[in-house]
Amino acid sequence: DCQCGDAQPGLPCCGGCRGGSGVCVSGHGAISRGCGDQAGCAGGAGLRRDLRGDLHWPQHAGGYHLYPVQPAFEAPEMMKNIPLSALVGLMITGVYFFVAIFADWIAPFGMAEVVGDVWEPASAKHLLGTDNIGRDLLTRMIYGGQTTIFIATMGTILSFVTGSTLGFLAAVLGGWADQALSRLVDLLMAIPSLIMALVILAMVPVTVPVLILVMGLLDATRVFRLARSVAVDINVMEYVEAASLRGEGRLWVIFREILPNALSPLV
Repeated sequence: DCQCGDAQPGLPCCGGCRGGSGVCVSGHGAISRGCGDQAGCAGGAGLRRDLRGDLHWPQHAGGYHLYPVQPAFEAPEMMKNIPLSALVGLMITGVYFFVAIFADWIAPFGMAEVVGDVWEPASAKHLLGTDNIGRDLLTRMIYGGQTTIFIATMGTILSFVTGSTLGFLAAVLGGWADQALSRLVDLLMAIPSLIMALVILAMVPVTVPVLILVMGLLDATRVFRLARSVAVDINVMEYVEAASLRGEGRLWVIFREILPNALSPLV
């Protein structure tokens, strides 16, 4: 493959072969030619100056192998293959979040401001009418979205973190720990979640943190079952067994081996 004398593949031609013209790359031939002096080859090994920023050569077995520099950013594969229905759902959810975050600038009136008569019908001034004390319903809905989206988002995060962590632990530990966690989740899922939530909320003060905690823990049962079923299949893979043989701890195996491979079905 070397076209400049008897240099070894992968070695820079300047100083590595007679004539000092070009760079030899195993399997690809000379990258460029025309470097006749050593001064021009310094730092570039015979490459044209406009190509040096696109190539790098990590030292390997006494020589140099040239590789093209990868782009700084590439779209994730999951984003490239996202279904149209999921894309529409993400767009609608994004609009909800946008309205909730910028409610102070989007809402036409103040949240508790009385702006009209009682139960006014929809009009150009009040698109959804007014409530029983004359407050604009559209404004109330926009501001109410802040609390609703906050509780739903925090509850989802709590259920995802709790259910996936316990599911991974059950799959990795196995034995009595797996049986205990699985039977507890089966017991909770045997009771309708709405009835369970109403019973719990009837016994404790109804506050935002309590609502988030109740919603997150009740929804974590479904995440647990999915996470455990995925982790059981991944836990028997060769790379997971190799990590265990290297002496890696259970938490390392869960978060470095199982979680990256189980993230797609969980999401």
